[in-house]
Amino acid sequence: MKILTLLAIAVLTASIIWLAYYINKKQREALLALAASLGWAAVPDASALYGYIPKSLQNQGIRQYCDDGFSLKIGTVDAIIFTYTYVTEETTTDANGMTTTHEQNHTHTLLCFADTKAVGEMHIHKRGFMRLGHEFFYQGQKRLSLEGDFNKYFDVFVPEGEQIEGLEVLEPTVMEVILDSGKDYSIDVYQGNLWIIADNNCINKKAVPPLLAYAQLLLSKIN
Repeated sequence: MKILTLLAIAVLTASIIWLAYYINKKQREALLALAASLGWAAVPDASALYGYIPKSLQNQGIRQYCDDGFSLKIGTVDAIIFTYTYVTEETTTDANGMTTTHEQNHTHTLLCFADTKAVGEMHIHKRGFMRLGHEFFYQGQKRLSLEGDFNKYFDVFVPEGEQIEGLEVLEPTVMEVILDSGKDYSIDVYQGNLWIIADNNCINKKAVPPLLAYAQLLLSKIN
């Protein structure tokens, strides 16, 4: 009986491993098919992607890794898209006051453009972005108060003393595009580079079209 139980456990374990491999294989095939249909080129060395991580996400958590990197063009502008994942330790307290610590995975999709006309440094982070463990990054940053409803949806930060440069990026037409099409994303601007940041893995058939449409519209206003 014991032997049969062990055999059943072994078969179940092998089945789970095979199923996970099969699902991962199919997801990879779908990803490559999507990239091919869009004319994207795979980045052969994932380690090269670490140089495209925006300032606000650098040194976050532990076990950071980049994956699914592709080069592409939005209009005439070169871009890199990839996923960035890391782990943080989260502490929760239940109704009885008992505190537990667990690991939390965070995955972002990063769409990076180099050499745009966005100047200075600015972080336009959708509400809730700071709860992902980034609070320490905002030390030394100044929060901007903007007209209208913009601050209802986004926290906007610039380095102390760079408020004027930040306002040059956030012209009314740019703010309108962000409010109309970009409430699901955050934006980083740093030294001419621009990142659109999603809080999940959105390199898939459903999520890519609205991301690319938003990116193209945003670039048309900034550039």
